[in-house]
Amino acid sequence: MHRRRGGTLKCHLSICGDGHINTVDGEECDTPGGMDTEDCNGSGADDASCKTSRCGDGHVNTVDHEECESDSDCTSPSKTECNILTCKCIMP
Repeated sequence: MHRRRGGTLKCHLSICGDGHINTVDGEECDTPGGMDTEDCNGSGADDASCKTSRCGDGHVNTVDHEECESDSDCTSPSKTECNILTCKCIMP
């Protein structure tokens, strides 16, 4: 630990979900607790973790109103195809 004026500065490992955006590790955002938000994929998003939520990133972020990333995500009997521009399930 290093002393800094008025307190102690601590170093810690970068972990998606720690609330600190570590751009060196490729994080674009970081929500405390690692939950999905409308703007940020949480820590459970595999390669898209701590990245800005966008259609086509490989993670279905339901908080950002996404329904799918591929046809296999669409399980409704009438809506079986994924519109890859909107990430919404549609009728074929």
